Amino acid sequence: MDRLAREVLAAGASFGEVGRLLGVTRQAARKHWPREETDSTPSPTVRAVSTPGLSGRQARGRQTRR
Repeated sequence: MDRLAREVLAAGASFGEVGRLLGVTRQAARKHWPREETDSTPSPTVRAVSTPGLSGRQARGRQTRR
């Protein structure tokens, strides 16, 4: 059953579809058979930067993506 669930998820089936077929909830299917991460691109991180010329309150609200 595990192999079949992983195969149909890899083929594009939704967790809801897998859950219905196996008699469990969508949430249970998602927890038991999580999708494998295929994207090797790191997600951008957000960090605060100091901006010359702005007061502390204004500068604290500025963020940039790296």
